[in-house]
Amino acid sequence: MSEKNSLISSDDIIRGIIINDRKTLEYVYKTYFSKVRKFVEECFGTRDDAWDVFQEGILSLIDTVKKDGFELRQSFGTFFVTICKHIWLIQLRTRGQVDITRLDHIDMPQNDEEELIINSRINAQIKVFNRHFRKLDIECKKLIRSTLNKKSGNDMALQLKISSRDYAYKKRRLCLEKLFDMIINDPEFNKINDYEAF
Repeated sequence: MSEKNSLISSDDIIRGIIINDRKTLEYVYKTYFSKVRKFVEECFGTRDDAWDVFQEGILSLIDTVKKDGFELRQSFGTFFVTICKHIWLIQLRTRGQVDITRLDHIDMPQNDEEELIINSRINAQIKVFNRHFRKLDIECKKLIRSTLNKKSGNDMALQLKISSRDYAYKKRRLCLEKLFDMIINDPEFNKINDYEAF
């Protein structure tokens, strides 16, 4: 079924995605996953890779369409599949599997391309952060979560039964240093942040 003949217009799909409508997301999956999978599998990937790219594509799409002034200049299908292609090509580049220095061969307006690259980088950075965060011991995880939740040193000390606020701050600093050291020394993180490579 072509998008022109479908019961859901491009604008309806965008509205459904913004409000996280389950039926809209199911429609997008049923209609476009096979196209994303075909592209990924033709470019050195697997079905699992395609599923990850599809999910990341939905997240990047949500970030993009929620920005003020967003205007869909092509059909939803063209736009979304292009997002997923960009994500996969960036992943291939960061893995070092393919020498991709530009993404010009995919037809997309320059501003959208730049925004998608930024969103893909941010999502990749978050994945690296989460991977290393999971390696920390339970106390470090709690201290870092306390920081993210803007808890005071006294609250951290009470929650973790640490003797003093100053010791809680010191321990948190050591945990953050350990986490940042793991992230900075991760080759994938360095490739993600190699802006000249894109």
